[in-house]
Amino acid sequence: MSLQESLNQHSYFLAVAVVLLVAAFIAWRVPVMAVRIGVVALAIVGLVAWQAAMRSGPSTVATPQQVEAALHSGSPVLVEVYSDL
Repeated sequence: MSLQESLNQHSYFLAVAVVLLVAAFIAWRVPVMAVRIGVVALAIVGLVAWQAAMRSGPSTVATPQQVEAALHSGSPVLVEVYSDL
């Protein structure tokens, strides 16, 4: 696997690491412990909410036969190949 493929495949984890590092840096500079915990907790909650909002919905087709039928129906079909992992 090339570096570009690896970065593409793991881009969400890299973005999460950067966001958490920035949150930790901001929290480290704040003298009040409760605010430190709040900054990091807000970053974590924000990342979880982002992941939940960006997840793809359930498929409109359930079987390979339904996919074939949609592809051969004569109407334009968008085939999206995506993984939430």
